[in-house]
Amino acid sequence: WAAGLQMAAITIQSSPDPTKAVDRVDLHRHAVAGYFLDEVLSRQAPDLADFMLATSVLDELSVAACTALYGPRSAELLGQLYRSHLFVTMVDERAHTYRYHQLVKEVLSAELHAREPGRERLLHSEAAQFLAEAGQVGQAARHLLAAGDRAAAFDLLSKGVIRDYSLNPRFTSPLDLDEVNPDMFAGTAEILLPLAAELMLRGAFDRGSHALALAQQVPIEAERQPELAIELAVVGGIHSFFIGELEESSAYVDAGRRLAATANGLDDSWLTTGLNGVAMCAKSFLGDFAGAREFADAISTYERANRSEREVLCPAVLSEAALAAGDLAEAAALAAGALDAAGALGFGRHYYAFCALRTTGLLALERRDLATAASVTERALDLVGTGRRPIFDYLAQLDRARLWATKGELDEALASLPQARAALRSDRSPLLSQADELEAHCRLRLGDPRGAEAAAAHLPDNRRKVMCAVAALAAGDARGAQDCLRDVPEHAVTTRSDLELRLLRTSSAVMLGSPGAHEMVNETLASIERYGFMQTVLDTAPQFVDHLVESGSSYPRYKVLSELIAARVDDRKFSVRFHPGNGLPDPLTDAEIRVLEKLSSRLTYVEMASELHLSLNTVKTHLRHTYMKLGVTSRASAVKRASSRGLI
Repeated sequence: WAAGLQMAAITIQSSPDPTKAVDRVDLHRHAVAGYFLDEVLSRQAPDLADFMLATSVLDELSVAACTALYGPRSAELLGQLYRSHLFVTMVDERAHTYRYHQLVKEVLSAELHAREPGRERLLHSEAAQFLAEAGQVGQAARHLLAAGDRAAAFDLLSKGVIRDYSLNPRFTSPLDLDEVNPDMFAGTAEILLPLAAELMLRGAFDRGSHALALAQQVPIEAERQPELAIELAVVGGIHSFFIGELEESSAYVDAGRRLAATANGLDDSWLTTGLNGVAMCAKSFLGDFAGAREFADAISTYERANRSEREVLCPAVLSEAALAAGDLAEAAALAAGALDAAGALGFGRHYYAFCALRTTGLLALERRDLATAASVTERALDLVGTGRRPIFDYLAQLDRARLWATKGELDEALASLPQARAALRSDRSPLLSQADELEAHCRLRLGDPRGAEAAAAHLPDNRRKVMCAVAALAAGDARGAQDCLRDVPEHAVTTRSDLELRLLRTSSAVMLGSPGAHEMVNETLASIERYGFMQTVLDTAPQFVDHLVESGSSYPRYKVLSELIAARVDDRKFSVRFHPGNGLPDPLTDAEIRVLEKLSSRLTYVEMASELHLSLNTVKTHLRHTYMKLGVTSRASAVKRASSRGLI
């Protein structure tokens, strides 16, 4: 309706008899197209109308693109269109690029096709040549398809589809993917492989998988057709990575790398961004962080690598590797840098940014900033969409379930896991163990040790033993926890895994009153403080923090102590369901519980009053009543009694 009103205004303004012009206005949608042609386009100067028809084949109108199609007067005519408000909007003021209103573009394109179909094909060919020279391969291929030259379109796509994806931040393909049916090209691997890459990378995963399956049915002799074999390796590696079959993805990459020296005429982006990019991602998710860094270095140091590869893709993937390894500071720096670059380059909705976004959310969760974690996780879910890129869809859903579990919404977390697993499209992916481990934790917290054991049975050997120890500690069986870890190496490969083992062994020693337990607590606290973990501690051994609540004064030198206790208090709000009175003859009031929570954080009375916005006397009064109701006479006893009753 807005476009129709603007058309009416233009007609009335330019008419010698405005009253009659008003009578002719018809703003019903079915009449807008004809109205535009009869009352707007026909009233323009012939050269301006012809310019609009010719440039309607372009998605974006720049002086250079219009000049390539129409000639040297393009800058003047484009400026005239914009100043006259003839349905042209500014896309980029600095680059002086514009775009037709979508309805107007459709009408102009249809009119061009009806009047001059031969000229339309020629204009598409000229647009393809201009865009190809500008490096916009996908859009150039779309124009070649529109011109009816399929062979040239897919030859161009084959040469530059990988490079175009790393240069073009558009979320969807410049090709009209709904119109491209892979079955039309059955038996022609030269077309099917670049088409499969374009479809999968741009989010049409199912049809991309189908195109790959058709290509795999075509015999390819690697020695005689190394370029085609490398394309198959890259596309196969992308597909295997997207469904989480990481070993298979790495095998594809290895096969492609063996052929790299024999390939001639293949765009080198297939070898650099293609093979190295897939290898970097697969290595990172497999836990081979040194291997991931090696491939990231190969991409970053390549002289023709572009900024999106150097500044977004590589640091984003490495941020997730650093997070998995437990280097939280490096993970945060890499993720922040990648997201800043993604914003500056327009790649905020490109899958290159996904890993950095996910790292940011998981870091917030680790630090117990649940509001930020929820916001970032929803952004990640929105970015990946449903079914467009299975591995990222799975991980984003899993992160949401992990957040729900942290907030005590255990039923919701468990209910979401089957859908998350189904999103991955594979029952062989090693990433599925992450869902199994989360399910085991949830069932354990719900008081279902058998269900937790069944979920943990699918885990890799060492992770299963760690989960066994977690369950034993939850049941109060410290010796059982030690037995679970008996065959696990003393030190783990990563910082995070090593901390988990420390927490479990230390908590077992404390529960058993073992000699040296106090020193073990000191060493574990030092490790937590050094690396900044919080949620990992609560997930692995909440008993460790309960010990600190009861005897925190024995470890006064650690700054992280009060943070851990506060996190445990906060965690109990989510995880412990209790009656407000908790069996006390005289139940605590809400105000008294709030003061009691601050008591466990080892603040002074003055600091407690300041944080609660109460007077010092009010705090002391609440504490005096709390001590009487709990039947205790000291701060330490109050914290211990309240903790045992689930009040904090």
